[in-house]
Amino acid sequence: MRLLDVKSFAQKDPLSFFARAWAALRNKYPVSDKELLMLSIFGAALAYIYRMPNGWLSATFWAEDGSIFFVQDYELGPLAIFETYAGYLHMVMRLFAFLIGYTPIVAASWLYKLASFFVFMSLAAYLSSSRMGIGMPKRALLLLILALFPHGGELFGNLANQMSTGCLLLLVVATLQPPSTRFQLIRDLVVIFLFGLTGPYIFFLAPILVARNFAAYVNQGASSKTQLSWLVATSLALVTSLAAHLYFTQMGSRFTGITLEWRPWLASFSNFFGQLIFSNIKTPLAVSAGASLLLLIALMWIFLKSFTSARVAFANRVSVLLYAAVTVAAASYSVFANHPNVLAAYGGGMRYFIVPYVCILWSLALVKPKNFYLDRLRVWILTISLVSSVLHLSSKVWYANFPLDEQLQTRTENDTMVLKINPPGWAIELDTQECWRCPQ
Repeated sequence: MRLLDVKSFAQKDPLSFFARAWAALRNKYPVSDKELLMLSIFGAALAYIYRMPNGWLSATFWAEDGSIFFVQDYELGPLAIFETYAGYLHMVMRLFAFLIGYTPIVAASWLYKLASFFVFMSLAAYLSSSRMGIGMPKRALLLLILALFPHGGELFGNLANQMSTGCLLLLVVATLQPPSTRFQLIRDLVVIFLFGLTGPYIFFLAPILVARNFAAYVNQGASSKTQLSWLVATSLALVTSLAAHLYFTQMGSRFTGITLEWRPWLASFSNFFGQLIFSNIKTPLAVSAGASLLLLIALMWIFLKSFTSARVAFANRVSVLLYAAVTVAAASYSVFANHPNVLAAYGGGMRYFIVPYVCILWSLALVKPKNFYLDRLRVWILTISLVSSVLHLSSKVWYANFPLDEQLQTRTENDTMVLKINPPGWAIELDTQECWRCPQ
């Protein structure tokens, strides 16, 4: 096949076809950018609800929502806000737990789900903002990725795993263009500070975010007072959040040794990239390993060829996203270095790679390689990943039927209540004698 024929064939790829069809549709039925954004946000909300279909059907907590955040708020009240879990703070979850703690237990289980939905939709709202500094089609594409990225389902419908959403919020808000109103400024700084105190991400993201914003300021000629004020404000919020986190936490080393068996490592590496492209479509290890190696080479080639200089690359949002993808994935591998089979589990292991997956797909959506064929390769990788995820959109996580209202009706008059929660095998124990809010 001649080179011209190859190029002609490549121009007929699915995304180009849909782009032309979309342009024709918008010409026939004009829709404003604002209306399109609202539709994109609505679509993200529907996808969130659909991806945890049975989680909305019963009043029950999920894992740490009940066993950690609800129980510790029940017993400690406001003192629980600065309690660490797994070595670090969960400020946003603790604040929600404190506010929700004033409601009955059954209502609280629903409010935890609504709180998780609120955090997710806050990220969607920020992605739709013109302060992202990118055009409308790409903002809609980022929202589409957020709604459809490959995932096993444990992110949806619970507050505990919104720590990953918080990391993405931190990345997005800290790299926005300067706010135009005082309300936006205060809101953004509160988001940066609170989510900096939620999860371990601030420890390795704060330095790169400050450095990136400084590089962006310098690249713009270092003449804008608004840009300088935004740089100083975000840097102070990030550094203050980091300092507060260091003060309250005892991270220490979570490294528990490393297994020298090669097969679990190969499986976890293969499934990391395999599930990024094929979602929950289980493939033989040899196929997944080969595809993963090719994909790794392709991704490195695409991103390295997308920037004209190191200075431009460092100031670009994509560099921060890729840095976050690599560091979060490396942190997950270091924690499970002694049993990487946990990361290799189909569906279940994907929850540790929420941030890397979204960051890689966002980066693919934002870059534009000058080489025609690399750009087509980028389009195909992105398309295949989202299509395979759509084919397995529903959550692999299944909520067992443990309705709290029925359990509360059948409990005895003893001071202690033991309530089953999800996933199966988890339970919470509540002693009214230790209840912070209960009348004694």
